[in-house]
Amino acid sequence: MGGVNPDPNSQSRPVAVTSLIAASVEKVLCSRVFKTAGSLRDLLRFTVHETISGRGDELKEYLLAMAVLGKEDSFDPKADSIVRAQMRRVREHLRQYYATEGRHDPIVIDIPKGSYVPRFRHAAVDGAFVVSPGAEEKLIVGRQQELADLRSAFESAAAGHGRLVCVSGEPGIGKTTVVELFLRGLERSGTDCYVARGRCSERLAGSEAYLPVLEALDTLLRDADESVLRLMSAAAPAWYAQIAPPADHRAGDRAAAGKVPLPERLKREFVAFAKEMSDRRPVVLFLDDVHWADASTVDLVAYAAARWVSQRILIVAAYRPADLYAADHPFVRVKLELTGHGICGEIAMPFLSRGDVDRYLARRFPEHHFPAEFSARIHDRTEGNPLFMADLAQFLRQRGVLAEQAGRWVMVGQLADVDRELPESVRSMVEKKISQLGNEDRALLVTASVEGCEFDSAVLSAVLGTNAADVEERLDVLESIHGLVALVGEAELPDRTFTMRYRFVHVLYQNALYASLQPTRKASLSTAVAEALLAHYGSERAAIASALAMLFEAARDFERAVDCFLLAAQHAARLSANKEAVVLARRGLGALAMLPETGQRAQHELRLQTALGPALMATKGIGAAEVETVYVRAQNLCRQVGETPQLFTVMFGLYQYWIARGDYQTCRELAEQLLALANKLEDRAFLLLAHNSLGNTLWLTGDIVGSIAHNEQAIAIYDRRQHHALATLYSGWDPGVACRYGLAKNLWIVGYPDRAVRTGDEAIALAREIDHAYSEVCALVFSALLHQHRRDARRTRQQAEAAIALATNMDLPTWLPWATALRAWALVELGQAGEGIGQLREAIARWKTATAGCLVPYFLALLAEACAATGDTEEARTAIAEALAVTERTHEGYMEAELHRLNGELQIDAAAAEACFHQGIMIARRQNAKSFELRAAISLSRLYRKQGKHAAARDTLGPICAWFTEGFDTADLKEAGALLEILRADHR
Repeated sequence: MGGVNPDPNSQSRPVAVTSLIAASVEKVLCSRVFKTAGSLRDLLRFTVHETISGRGDELKEYLLAMAVLGKEDSFDPKADSIVRAQMRRVREHLRQYYATEGRHDPIVIDIPKGSYVPRFRHAAVDGAFVVSPGAEEKLIVGRQQELADLRSAFESAAAGHGRLVCVSGEPGIGKTTVVELFLRGLERSGTDCYVARGRCSERLAGSEAYLPVLEALDTLLRDADESVLRLMSAAAPAWYAQIAPPADHRAGDRAAAGKVPLPERLKREFVAFAKEMSDRRPVVLFLDDVHWADASTVDLVAYAAARWVSQRILIVAAYRPADLYAADHPFVRVKLELTGHGICGEIAMPFLSRGDVDRYLARRFPEHHFPAEFSARIHDRTEGNPLFMADLAQFLRQRGVLAEQAGRWVMVGQLADVDRELPESVRSMVEKKISQLGNEDRALLVTASVEGCEFDSAVLSAVLGTNAADVEERLDVLESIHGLVALVGEAELPDRTFTMRYRFVHVLYQNALYASLQPTRKASLSTAVAEALLAHYGSERAAIASALAMLFEAARDFERAVDCFLLAAQHAARLSANKEAVVLARRGLGALAMLPETGQRAQHELRLQTALGPALMATKGIGAAEVETVYVRAQNLCRQVGETPQLFTVMFGLYQYWIARGDYQTCRELAEQLLALANKLEDRAFLLLAHNSLGNTLWLTGDIVGSIAHNEQAIAIYDRRQHHALATLYSGWDPGVACRYGLAKNLWIVGYPDRAVRTGDEAIALAREIDHAYSEVCALVFSALLHQHRRDARRTRQQAEAAIALATNMDLPTWLPWATALRAWALVELGQAGEGIGQLREAIARWKTATAGCLVPYFLALLAEACAATGDTEEARTAIAEALAVTERTHEGYMEAELHRLNGELQIDAAAAEACFHQGIMIARRQNAKSFELRAAISLSRLYRKQGKHAAARDTLGPICAWFTEGFDTADLKEAGALLEILRADHR
């Protein structure tokens, strides 16, 4: 058919055109972009149907709220912005659709801003509808190479070569702009990929664990279909429980939310979820302002990037190098390490050239007639900083220096006069830009700056006493006209209030506005914002406790700041974000110092100190001097305020400190006090911990029978459903696992090698059943120790290597020296002496650094045995001498009998050797350590036979061999049996 296409917006449109529009909207609604967007689908379908039915003029906010969104008759459009917000989402979804799936649709549907009536237009004559870059994108100059580099990195990742790309540059250089332009380019080209965006916060830097990651996952879920929600719920329930609204939690998710997610679990889930996502389509994770990233996020990025090398995943991290290096930020080391492994690259953003400024002016002011020197002056003044350049151009236009006359842009006045108007720096430019705002807009943005770089329209409405609709309209103007803020999206606060989330286009704007506040006004606004947030979050305030704490601190309401810092530290601890917990607890103690000394202040300090202690243990080491300082102070506070339940927590912290330091007398006293206090309180969880503590202490000091009694009582008390949470709250390992592997090693010592193996296997099985990696590493290490005692080098190596692999994979370095030492001993036994002894020496050095004496005699015994096996008796004697000296100093009696036996084996003089063996037997009998007694008896019997004392040899070895009822396949009992046969033959 020839002729001009009829206007699809005409009321007299042909039936065929109406049918085409109806078919077009159904195609849109069935698209990937819209198919899971329930309310948006309903809005679009309703507005299109009403329009083509001739009722477009009736499409008002109230009608849409009632007919589509299910609102009550009392709906007030001025107080509730849900219709406007949902229509914004419809427009955004339409833009996405026509940039991808709908690029070739014959009819294009559009809903003009400020209207609810759809417009329809024919696509281009050739049938292709191309979404052109927006006006802002056309003004981006000098970034072609950076965009090409990002695209190249994406193509490499999409081909299965996952990597991290760092985009670095100074403030205002355009890092975020370029990355967002790259991401929009992917969308516009129809590239099928997942995009997740997260931004770090300057205000909450170092204190809010996983902040940008949680935001990135939230943005991903917001635009994802139901299958992604199901995948996250299944593959990453700990993350899903933190992001999805409580109403969306399935039964399994609620169970996951009730558990305390340890770092290894969060890392494992995050990596697994992203891997499964990348199996469907490539994934881009954009983390902005990484120079403010918290330590947990950095650890997660390091862990994930190393495991995504063969996945279709691209991480883009933007940061300011000067801020990153000045703060000695942990991301510096992560970046260097990943770069060394070839999985991290950097795109350094340069300043714009003079030619770039020329191009910008040509695009910003088409066909201008500015003096030739004008561009050079702009470049000189801004030094090619894009933000400064763009703001400067806008400033000059608003001042009338650049004006449109007779259809062309010209400069009004002389260049010398203009030069005096130019701000000196990007910060002075920002201040000039803000000064042009009206009083109401300035007050709005100043209040927003108090909430943070991102802020909520509902909070501003509450603080300023303005209805939500007016606030949103002003923010819309500040976005579209002034370019100071940008819409992030809509959200529902915990009290079900609908809000529009905005952010400052650049943190420099927020900083300038916040800095303009006088102290009194800053304090009052901080209080008002905090109160508004509390009203919206209610019982879920723990999720924003860090922000609340800092608001109350700025308001100089130190009592409430202390409460919020404590809540934030506890929330971080529940996420095992120990570095952040340390920062928050110390900030709380700093705020506490501003309060008068009262009984209530002492109670606040006690809670903060007990929150700080475990976090310091995890970050500085159990035996760190700072740990003792915290717990001694907490102990004094307990006496001051009479907090008996808190006293158990404090004493347990001190117990762990002293066990690491090797002061077993103090440990035993503390463990006995813990047991007495647990009995007094009739608390089974405390009883479980107290029995574990006493069992551990008695083992180390050589009271093996007493240790077994406490191991067995702990096993009887343990209930995994009630007591697994103690792992995070008190010790790091599950107490049910701990008492089983504690019993296993003790059973070997008292002469039950087979029962020992079965109990050790039960400990490993339990750790795996409860999916607790830290406990599994502990159980594997003690299993390796058990098999080392049994002299089974193959099984020792197997269990040690399993522990090393899991500890490395889960980033649990504490146990690596121990596991490495056991593996090294096994290597020597298996004929790789050179490699094994070198690793053993290194592992012992690392262990000594981590502790102050605990188990050092055991590791030195391994070294002595390994050196003796290779003929290096001098190093062996040195190791034994040191081990015996440590034993005498610390009273660590667990290995005392074996140390004397090994010392005897190294003696040249037979009498000295015999004395050592007798000493070993005597100590073993005192400890009821049948396995160590057997070894010393074998050594003494060999000496006696060598001296021709056959009867004495038989009398020494026979009784102890006859005592054993199991373990006859172990190396020691096989050796003893063989020696007895030789001695009997000698007698015959």
